[in-house]
Amino acid sequence: MNGPGWENTLLIWTFDEHGGYYDHVVPPAAIPPDSIPPATGSGPAYTGFAQYGFRVPCALVSPYAPAGPRLAHGV
Repeated sequence: MNGPGWENTLLIWTFDEHGGYYDHVVPPAAIPPDSIPPATGSGPAYTGFAQYGFRVPCALVSPYAPAGPRLAHGV
């Protein structure tokens, strides 16, 4: 934060492999997709869109980011 490039820096840190980590918040029910069927040709269509997946941690480090922790949806 004291380097010459800090004013133009954006670091996005995320971890997208859950690997068995425990999340104490149960994923909410998902909004059902519209009634338009997917164009899959002759293949099967995935129909399991009833629930969102586990949360993914992410951190933004930048002089443009507001200070302090921010929690999605107040969780």
